[in-house]
Amino acid sequence: GFLFALAGCVALAAAVLVAKTVATKASKPPYSLKPQPKPAPPVDRGAAPEHWIEQARHLANQGRLDEALKCCEQSLRSQPASAETYHLIGLLHDAAGRMRDAAEHYRKALYLDPRHSEALVHLAVALQKEGDTHGAQRLFERANRQPGPGESKRNG
Repeated sequence: GFLFALAGCVALAAAVLVAKTVATKASKPPYSLKPQPKPAPPVDRGAAPEHWIEQARHLANQGRLDEALKCCEQSLRSQPASAETYHLIGLLHDAAGRMRDAAEHYRKALYLDPRHSEALVHLAVALQKEGDTHGAQRLFERANRQPGPGESKRNG
């Protein structure tokens, strides 16, 4: 009895929600009235992830952060498990003042490569800016334990 009635109410609520969503999407014009920024030059969508990262860095150096983010997204389509790309996305969000988004992407980079020293340091700085000094200190210590280029753990 009760569960059957509850399931019926849930199904009815879901149907109403779907109907409202469809009606809302249908009532919106398929175009934007806001002036659109000048698009980036056409690029090869099948390019290697390295191409997209190089292009993203170039655009970021020119201050074109949103376009650089799009290049990073394209890179992730062809290589979704790239710590370097997630780190770069973190830097772009950081540069745009979106610290929480930056920290989220630094964490993704570290998930994929726990020894990514730049992501460790940038996440530590982001945590410090958010007031998490203890978390920042732990990450700084972890980054200091990472071997430098050409070093092994036994020598460092």
